[in-house]
Amino acid sequence: MKIIFLNLLFALFFVTGTSQIIMDIDGISTSFLDIERKDKTTLTVKRSLFSSDKNTGFVLKAGDDSYVSFNANNLDGARIIGNKFIWTGYSSYPSSSLHGAMLGYNVNYTVKHNYNDGMPLAFIYKAGNDAPLESTSGVHAYNIHKNTKVGVVVKGMSGIRIYNNTFYNSRYSNWHCIGILENNGSDQNPPYTPARNTSIKNNIFYQKDNAPVIKIYAGAREGLEINYNIYWCENSPNNEPRFSVEGTTVSWSQWRAMGYDTNSVVFNPRFTNTNTFIPSTRINFGTPLSQEFEYGLAVTAYWNMGQYPDTIKQNGLWQPGAVIHSDSTNSDEIDAQSKLFKIFPNPNNGVFYIECSEAFRNENKEISIKTIDGATIYSDLIAKGDIKKEIRLKDVSTGLYIVSINGLSYARKIIIR
Repeated sequence: MKIIFLNLLFALFFVTGTSQIIMDIDGISTSFLDIERKDKTTLTVKRSLFSSDKNTGFVLKAGDDSYVSFNANNLDGARIIGNKFIWTGYSSYPSSSLHGAMLGYNVNYTVKHNYNDGMPLAFIYKAGNDAPLESTSGVHAYNIHKNTKVGVVVKGMSGIRIYNNTFYNSRYSNWHCIGILENNGSDQNPPYTPARNTSIKNNIFYQKDNAPVIKIYAGAREGLEINYNIYWCENSPNNEPRFSVEGTTVSWSQWRAMGYDTNSVVFNPRFTNTNTFIPSTRINFGTPLSQEFEYGLAVTAYWNMGQYPDTIKQNGLWQPGAVIHSDSTNSDEIDAQSKLFKIFPNPNNGVFYIECSEAFRNENKEISIKTIDGATIYSDLIAKGDIKKEIRLKDVSTGLYIVSINGLSYARKIIIR
């Protein structure tokens, strides 16, 4: 076993009997780290601080920007977890192209529970003609991306899964949260390698200005799946996002007509602040994922060098975004709600049914539907003897609403899309 100390850097690595290097980088503070990748390596980078004020280059090189035959696929399955990335160079270099984490020409990365504060091009998944790669495991999940030009770049790499992240941008007016494109770099010859089978689910996208949220370049639509996300743009009509598809900007309605985000909504998560990005209320919206994706960031998550941010298991209805609320009261609430009344379908387009339990049959039942701010948009009765009623809401914006019966403290949240 060999232990190396360098300034504040600490890394532990050893070689197994099958010549597989085990490299565990834990609790470092640095402005640049270039991972050795000439040999097969099981890599973990965790609980570390990467801070830079540079204009160009890289901060964490856990892969290559162009194909290097003796480096390719030696870091497959790497784990980049629980780290914080900070860029302090914006005032000096507002047009910077600094790369945060280069994850090129290797597959199946697990990138979880990281906080990226301002890194211009944050996480880059890249492959190309010499090594057309497709990830079959791994995930980019429960990461916070604050004020990036591009939070996630998928370039010529197929099978990338982007789940339960929070993207926030108040800095750039002409960039985007996610870019999915073919690799047509200087080291490539046509036909270029597209990024196929990208999956984007359960994310929160919050923007100040109305730049395209997601850019899909030529060749990247094959197998593309985008759904169950939340969008909010402060400075756009109806707070709706825009997108870019093969060079053409499309509206929210045009985007959905193309088959994307058909179950997603425009909704303000009302973060308690723009540092922790905790939604002010639990958002019971999203599509359940498998067990490997259950642990998100807790509302107490904090990034200190050498300390992993607090995490918590998804509970009750699946919550979107990187930070999720606990189940300290919600499991009882959900159980009580299901016994009192149900709403279906949910999400819906403003037309849905409310069905009360038999316990309500012999009384009038007052229905109230309110916005998340408490403004009443609908009220009516389910008459004595009835337990079911069709609701038709007109001219209601997409978003989250609260339905209650007889002023009960237990209310149901509905999504209108």
